[in-house]
Amino acid sequence: KGPYIAILPGEGTPVLELEALEEPPSLMDEVRSGLNIVLEAPALGSLKPTFPVKYRQVRVGRVMGSALSLTAQEVYIFVNIEEPYIALIHENTVFWNASGINVDAGIFSGVQIYTESIESIIAGGIALATPEGKEMGAPANPGHHFVLQDKMDEGWLAWKPKIELA
Repeated sequence: KGPYIAILPGEGTPVLELEALEEPPSLMDEVRSGLNIVLEAPALGSLKPTFPVKYRQVRVGRVMGSALSLTAQEVYIFVNIEEPYIALIHENTVFWNASGINVDAGIFSGVQIYTESIESIIAGGIALATPEGKEMGAPANPGHHFVLQDKMDEGWLAWKPKIELA
């Protein structure tokens, strides 16, 4: 809150006069390259700006910020997917919180511990998977909303779509 000045590089010829905005630009506008999308979650949890977004444990993007939805019923998590990984994101891509450790324990089943990687325990992050063939749907557009899943489904790890990266 309060007065401040923020400047982003633009395109075109240099100017000597600038127009001041009444409010800061949307977090979706902060990154002009890549694909800006929104993940919806019931709560933010431990996710923070700069946390990685990974596909097959390879960083393909990052968390840019978060805000309450317009009705305050959920949290919007703003994510930027970097070039050339935009092609990975389709309408039916799934995202899940890969931060920390998930532990399932039972009397007869024993203890099972799930984590994306040692780095995700320390640094946190989001993982994603895209289904194969027609199931992947159309490529996602800027501003597309996805639901952030609480945990990974083992079946998602079996998906191996052939996606050409630019």
